[in-house]
Amino acid sequence: MLFRAIVISTLLLFSSLSLLAKENYPLSDFPMYSNPSSNRYLYWLATDQGEALPIKTFTKYSAAQFGKIVRTYIANDQKITIPSDEINKRVGQQVLSYLRQNQKQTLPLKMAIMRTDFSYQDNKIVEKSFIYYSE
Repeated sequence: MLFRAIVISTLLLFSSLSLLAKENYPLSDFPMYSNPSSNRYLYWLATDQGEALPIKTFTKYSAAQFGKIVRTYIANDQKITIPSDEINKRVGQQVLSYLRQNQKQTLPLKMAIMRTDFSYQDNKIVEKSFIYYSE
């Protein structure tokens, strides 16, 4: 009987605390989905002509990891969110040099880092791609 009372009181306490905490980090992994941004972007590797390259084939990195590498170099270069042309060039050179040091297959001599911006405007998803950096 005592065991049963302890289990029930523990369950009630846990349930009450869960209701109070709601969907807040670190108690939940998903609060980021409750209020998504209307703007997103991604980075991808391309030839100097803008044709997509299968990054996983040439390096040990996935497309998602490549985007994180670019964002990390941008953050390390200067703590800004909108890169300037000078930072784009410096970051682009560093990222492509890093990829060449970690290549599985020989990468093309000239490559480009592309950026695609996604936004939600007038009930439509708008996609705009541009060259972030090109050799």
